[in-house]
Amino acid sequence: MLMDNRLQYFIDWLQNNVTHFAALVTEGSVATNDPIQPGYSDNDLQIVVYDDVMHEMQAVKEWLTANPLGDTYLLSPRLYSEYIHGDSLNDLSLKFRSKVLAGRDVVAEKALPNQDIAQQIGRNGLLALVKRLERRWLNLAHWSDDHARHKNYEIYKNFFVFYAALHYGKTGAYPRSRADVARTIPNKELAHNVLLVTNNIATASKAQQNVALESAITIIQNIK
Repeated sequence: MLMDNRLQYFIDWLQNNVTHFAALVTEGSVATNDPIQPGYSDNDLQIVVYDDVMHEMQAVKEWLTANPLGDTYLLSPRLYSEYIHGDSLNDLSLKFRSKVLAGRDVVAEKALPNQDIAQQIGRNGLLALVKRLERRWLNLAHWSDDHARHKNYEIYKNFFVFYAALHYGKTGAYPRSRADVARTIPNKELAHNVLLVTNNIATASKAQQNVALESAITIIQNIK
């Protein structure tokens, strides 16, 4: 992953000025090498500290006011003791879709999330997603291309994250990238339809999205 000068400057400041600094972690597409979608993708950064979160984040906020990273960065504070344990959907991402940029290797230290819980999260999440996918499929008829892209990108990402959770729950193996997830889906054509639109959302037509939405619904309905 290429690191711009602003981010390196921020890392240097964190390491030298945040008393309880433990690590800086990038989470999501940047960490998994999924295609970055300008105008759609954030670079999610987790600032992990040992103690005194709000005091430390006040100092971080003041520094960012004077030295903004830019609109593409989304920062979240994390307490070290909470980072290294957990079984939520986000914990799966923090374990398997993250990379340490500075500090201790909290990703390696993080305990493996419970597989049974992960399978339940994945299955329930996908089943609940169907109604949202159906609504987006209906509204695609009257939305503009640009509006449809911005409205639907998040739901496509949700599809892959929930399916990854389901697969990990069943097998113990977590597919990190969206392409990895697509390879675990039995119907490769349907998986490709969803992957193509998600990884090229900035240029996806409504016709392509229509196919992707129908494909995602069918994939979920065929889950056993």
